[in-house]
Amino acid sequence: MKNLKDVENYFFQRMADSLLLIHNKVAAWDEVADSKLSPEQTIVFFWRQNRPEQLQKSLDRKFNIVLCPRLPMYLDYAQDTLQVHGVDWRKFSCNSYQKVYSFSPQDIPVKYPPNCNILGIQANLWTERIETEDRLDYMLFPRIVALAENAWTKEMNKNIDSFNVRLKKQFDLYKKDHIYYSDPFSPKETGEPVR
Repeated sequence: MKNLKDVENYFFQRMADSLLLIHNKVAAWDEVADSKLSPEQTIVFFWRQNRPEQLQKSLDRKFNIVLCPRLPMYLDYAQDTLQVHGVDWRKFSCNSYQKVYSFSPQDIPVKYPPNCNILGIQANLWTERIETEDRLDYMLFPRIVALAENAWTKEMNKNIDSFNVRLKKQFDLYKKDHIYYSDPFSPKETGEPVR
């Protein structure tokens, strides 16, 4: 092999061969857009919003695709500028619930062919900096609610003001179920857990 890209592609193919032998599909990050994997047997998770060419290659090769760009879909990133712990928002920006709610595939500068294979959207939460359930809940709620509404609502029916009214009603349910959440309307109401 001449370079690391060759090693990476060899690894992709070996792992894919193993999965396909047991009648599974391959689910992999957007790096596989450059591989020789079969589009019929591979799902690409597009995560690098700063590399739209990877999404374009995936679209052009007709892979099935799940959109999970780290901006705004990484829930281990800060929700607002008041957060002190975790991924530094000054370096990567904040992934507020509003950004999760308003995300659209059209935010990514690519040419979507008719009938493209976008399966949906996903958020990721990496837990290497999360040590407690309170911290996990705080990072998830209410952004996971915004994700759900985004994923299941047609673009023309989205309305952030209506969502905000319904979201505020969820807080009593969170309290009842002992879910530690971030309150974007009164951030000091539920302070950020350290870990």
